[in-house]
Amino acid sequence: MGRTLALLLLLALAPGGVTPTGAATITVINGDGAGEGFNDATVVSPVGGNSGTTLGAQRLNAFTYAATLWGAQLTSSVTIKVDATMDVLTCSSVSAVLGSAGANTIHYNFTNAPYTNTYYPQALANKIAGTDLTSGYSDIVAYFNSAIGTTCSFPKTWYYGLDGNPGALQLDFVTVVLHELGHGLGFQTYVDETTGQRYNNRDDIFMKFLEDHSLALMWTAMTDAQRATSAKDDADLHWTGSTVVAASSILTAGRHASGHVQMYAPNPAEPGSSVSHFSTACSPNELMEPIYTGPLHAVSLARHVMTDIGWGTEGGAPTTTSTTGIGGTSTSDTVSTSSSTTTTIPFAGPCPPSPIAPCSAGASQRGTMLIRSTGSRRTLRWKLVHGAGGDLGDPVAGSPLVRICLYDTSAVAQPVALLLAPPGGTCGKKACWKHLGANGLRYRDPTGTPDGLTDMKLKVAATGELQLLAKGKGGSLPLPPMPLVAPVTVQLAIGEGAGQSCWQAVFTSTLKSDGAMFKAKTP
Repeated sequence: MGRTLALLLLLALAPGGVTPTGAATITVINGDGAGEGFNDATVVSPVGGNSGTTLGAQRLNAFTYAATLWGAQLTSSVTIKVDATMDVLTCSSVSAVLGSAGANTIHYNFTNAPYTNTYYPQALANKIAGTDLTSGYSDIVAYFNSAIGTTCSFPKTWYYGLDGNPGALQLDFVTVVLHELGHGLGFQTYVDETTGQRYNNRDDIFMKFLEDHSLALMWTAMTDAQRATSAKDDADLHWTGSTVVAASSILTAGRHASGHVQMYAPNPAEPGSSVSHFSTACSPNELMEPIYTGPLHAVSLARHVMTDIGWGTEGGAPTTTSTTGIGGTSTSDTVSTSSSTTTTIPFAGPCPPSPIAPCSAGASQRGTMLIRSTGSRRTLRWKLVHGAGGDLGDPVAGSPLVRICLYDTSAVAQPVALLLAPPGGTCGKKACWKHLGANGLRYRDPTGTPDGLTDMKLKVAATGELQLLAKGKGGSLPLPPMPLVAPVTVQLAIGEGAGQSCWQAVFTSTLKSDGAMFKAKTP
């Protein structure tokens, strides 16, 4: 679906609209209370085709837009209802739960069911039966993390634009909603990944297309123990549905010679993620992989999975997605399941697990480092004069990302600290970045959001050397466990990939290093 059509679809969103032939209506039911989640009244500027002027409106616009994209792919005479909320979910400076979704109820032996004693998610069962089997309940329950970008120290924030163009430290909300709605529509098994037990000892429609290639057995033919083992065999757990197989040639990796596509089956198993996703071995990346990989607004092979499990061929026409106001909570019927899939993203971040190499190799460097890790004087100060200049980019104009990464030689997972200066943006009432003459930059954020970095000056002097001063303070400063173990390497990296610039200071000895302070200077 092209971007022009996508934007036109957004303009068509209206309660009670007429659904074109060959598409499905998805109704988004806003379950948030006044002032929270989708009703957050915080004033924001329109972004990326999203015209909302409050945080809540932008969130709901983006959610509804994602529902529209799925609705245009499906066919059903029964409205698909989604209970949607944004809540404060698990979130820290190193990882965050993005969201979770699943079918509200599951059904078997309904009118027109293709298989007996086989569970189908509510929306798909309704589509096949041609009627709403549980009219008192919404089909999908979905919730997403409102703490990201607001109250959480996680370095990445939500991007609510509709154009699939998030910044370097932003998560595309439309992509995540598309992913989670995919689970609610049927991209999910109800088998217990750790025990291999089927829900209520019945098959589900998703598992009917799962095969363990090493055993040459379908999941429906396995014992519980065999399924539990297969759920930890990433290379051999395959999707065998004919529609996916016919389309799988788009993959350059994650595809067997037979056309079967690998499913996610790590060892140990990951409840809520294992089996109900494509493998991370798939390349190009697929929407229904377990880890957010970047903006993806094409449902790709996930749509072919939907065909295999019974949704039929693509709708091929726009759909009108209606949005209601505050809705009540949903309950479950006698064949309900609390099973849902949850997307959690770790922040390995722009800092790799070991220092970037090479990083200004061979250039002279002089620097000092001071870290206080306790009390009201919790601070970090790094000063560097480096013999090599380089490309600072123009973060004032929105590119690139600037970050400081700190590593020591202890047994603690590396890097042990990460400070970020995102490009562009507003800190308080002023731009975070400004130019200092022709060859200098300054970053200032008195609030130290999100990681305590309050001040950074960068300058390439007339002599060609880089001069840096960086300061951070406060409770959100991600300071390392003390004492640090020398040698300690601190790197400044600007940009990413092949175009990045890197400078470092290596502190081989210390002036002071204990549980409260690290103080050092280069030789």
